[in-house]
Amino acid sequence: MRKAFRLSGAIAVGMFGLAAAAQAGPIVYDDFGPITVADQYWGGNNNFNGNTQYGDILANDVAQANLDASSKFSIFGMDVSKVGNDLIVYVTTNFAAGIGVNNVNSSALNTVMGALFIGNGTPAYNSAGAGQTFGGVGAPEYDLDIYTADKARFDYAFVPSLVGVGEVATTAHSAALKPLDQTVGGLGTDVQLSWTGNTSNTNAGGIRTQQAVDYKGNAASIATGEWQVVTGGTQIKFTIDDFFLLPLFYDNLQTALTLAWAMSCANDVAYATVGLVGRAVPGVPLPAGLVLLLSGLAGMGVLGRYKAKLMRSAA
Repeated sequence: MRKAFRLSGAIAVGMFGLAAAAQAGPIVYDDFGPITVADQYWGGNNNFNGNTQYGDILANDVAQANLDASSKFSIFGMDVSKVGNDLIVYVTTNFAAGIGVNNVNSSALNTVMGALFIGNGTPAYNSAGAGQTFGGVGAPEYDLDIYTADKARFDYAFVPSLVGVGEVATTAHSAALKPLDQTVGGLGTDVQLSWTGNTSNTNAGGIRTQQAVDYKGNAASIATGEWQVVTGGTQIKFTIDDFFLLPLFYDNLQTALTLAWAMSCANDVAYATVGLVGRAVPGVPLPAGLVLLLSGLAGMGVLGRYKAKLMRSAA
């Protein structure tokens, strides 16, 4: 009898505690965008035809004086938006015009389009000296920065599917979001470094080496979406469905988002960091009927303990 009373009291108290405590609310973020971030990132390890000088664009497809505007590798910036729970990114680049020409994701000079890399927060970019700040005044911008110096800067890779035979890049194609390995032994092992299209992870040829350009792991997808070439062949659009419902953002308040994209040779690399405004949603109140039930159970527990005390006194 006394054990039963004690059990009912414990259950009542426990359930009443659940009612009193607010249910933990998720983190929600304000919609934003499009936020335009111009391409001001250079990146280190220029190995363009054996020349170790640094520059924003590494190419010889047009005259050096016309690289910024006319090179097939030129990236002009990113437009980043949050719409509902979706993340939408437009990369403005001349590279987009050639994607899918030969039924693959290739474009210029035996190179292919890369994955979109995403991280929370702002990476510690590496520059040659003071005053060379990302998005600031002066150049070169982060001319020593390489992915291999900070492999933890990204959490995800959004991997585009290939353009199939008979398809064109201007129609929507599927893409999958992959979590990057963050373990001590696995950090960076699932990231493909910049390459020429012929030899993976090579330092030969006209490329900017040690930049993150693609995903080579085998993790299960944690979100899906699509990509396509839009705006008359001048932009690549990436849409990640329900991105802001991922635990990294849904369960934890984040203040910034960093995105990066490059073609496989990394002859030009785009970085964008955008701020996030988020807050926890207040706990959802319990239904009135459930509150009454919990109150009744609590009362039964108190009454049970009182009767048990009387029975011990009588004994």
